[in-house]
Amino acid sequence: MYSSGSVYAQKLLFAHTEAGDLTSLFSHYFDTNIGAKIDSNSYTQIAKAMGLPGNEILFLSDIKAELDAAKQAGLHTCWLVRDASPDPQAQHTQVSQFGDIRLS
Repeated sequence: MYSSGSVYAQKLLFAHTEAGDLTSLFSHYFDTNIGAKIDSNSYTQIAKAMGLPGNEILFLSDIKAELDAAKQAGLHTCWLVRDASPDPQAQHTQVSQFGDIRLS
């Protein structure tokens, strides 16, 4: 999990969802202390902290600039579109539902 919200706020949010405590679904939490979300070096640092090469990480976002930075760092990307239909010509794979995410 990488969010503009603090790590503490992320854990608090995911501990109290309608589906219950989801914190066990996340192995790592990052906030902007690691760097700006539009800076590719942030994603390089995240991969390093996770002990994984970038090509083993899928980054999801609804913000193109963040996806561009993650892709530049070697991560796989998926664009979450909220109020529109996915554009098959987009630079990043787009989905409107988590269930539509396909890993290759």
